[in-house]
Amino acid sequence: ETRKWQKTIGVAISRYMAFKRDFALMLVAPSFVFIAINYSLWRAIYQSRNGEAISGFSMSQMLHYQCWSFIATLLVRSHRTWNLSEHIRLGRITSFLLYPFEAWKLYASEFVAFQLLQTMTALLSIAALRIFGFIPALEFTPCFLGIAFSLLVGVLWFVVEFAIGLLGFWLEEVWVFRQIFGFSAILFSGALIPLEL
Repeated sequence: ETRKWQKTIGVAISRYMAFKRDFALMLVAPSFVFIAINYSLWRAIYQSRNGEAISGFSMSQMLHYQCWSFIATLLVRSHRTWNLSEHIRLGRITSFLLYPFEAWKLYASEFVAFQLLQTMTALLSIAALRIFGFIPALEFTPCFLGIAFSLLVGVLWFVVEFAIGLLGFWLEEVWVFRQIFGFSAILFSGALIPLEL
């Protein structure tokens, strides 16, 4: 059983890394997009207010918050199970039921594989943000606990999205539920702006 997990995770990682440029973009693009849009936007907002605090957040505190929000998002929302409902709707799920590995384990192993790659991306992003001075010096224990907690929330995210995907057995399209869940999670988790705002 353990070997099946290892092999399936290994195959999933190989598939994600099959196209080197796509894989490199997956590692690099999120950081560049974040810096180009989110980080720059908040800097511009504070500069337009002459550095005045917003709801008790100074510019440096808000920029640090946005950096850590970006890292947490990488770890929490890394994997999508959108293809589950698609497989159900198009009847492809039947081929997975013939595998010597239960279907949910196949999707779970894909999640683990992608989560490993995203964890590497997040760690590289933390290192880059630290090197370029976007975030202050890190203390090991809070940083480790934050990453571990984010990974656990990522597991919860996968389970909820998997459950939404299973609605494909009863509904023709489930993207509406997925969009509502995703938007609500982003809005009420503080991923866009601190909840204090």
